[in-house]
Amino acid sequence: MSSEIQRLTSSEDKVSLGSMADVDETRKTALVVLYDATCCAPEFGLAVEDFALELADLRARGITYHDLRWLICAGYVVHLREQTPSRGLRRRVRPSNSLAFSERSCFLLTAEGEKFASHVQGNLSRPAPPGQRTATADRRVLREATPRWDASRRELRVRSLVVKRFKTPAANQEAILTVFEEEGWPIRIDDPLRRQSDLDPKRRLHDVIKCLNRNQVNRLIRFHGDGTGEGVGWELTGDGLS
Repeated sequence: MSSEIQRLTSSEDKVSLGSMADVDETRKTALVVLYDATCCAPEFGLAVEDFALELADLRARGITYHDLRWLICAGYVVHLREQTPSRGLRRRVRPSNSLAFSERSCFLLTAEGEKFASHVQGNLSRPAPPGQRTATADRRVLREATPRWDASRRELRVRSLVVKRFKTPAANQEAILTVFEEEGWPIRIDDPLRRQSDLDPKRRLHDVIKCLNRNQVNRLIRFHGDGTGEGVGWELTGDGLS
């Protein structure tokens, strides 16, 4: 964690302006979602900013710009801006003092926000240090995660971690990822690739699945055939977090 982010998230200079009565259900949802992200980082031995939540993720849960500004001004949340270069392998973020948000905005809990979110969830205990984390905890976090295919950035992610980033067009792989994303990542989809008279569709699907599993930045997803040659499935793994 950068020293500046550590200072902001652990600082007690800000006095929280909120109380349980002041925080409505939507803001409590934001705190709980951010708390979950905070807990993920030490379980995998990663910096907490690796799990900073993007604006789009929070907005999708009904959290408004006003809610986020309130949480920031109340001292519960820190606003960050994504600085990761297009070809970067590790996430980089920078603190922002602005209350104006963009698609590169992401957010973390402060120490006060973490305490409040823990109270909201029933005084959840802070996760064990990395050296004490368990395989059960790792599996729990993975089991609760859903991949996300960002077609505009051409990135496949699990939470904030990049699984694959396509630098050149890969039409067949991207077609499969697009269908998974559109259907909400079911465990299996039918082969979505268009038939070509000169290609065996089962062989082609097999080859595309192999390509999906290659060159993953973080090896968190394994794609596989369904045994009939007519469908493709996926599962989360912990290989890229060791």
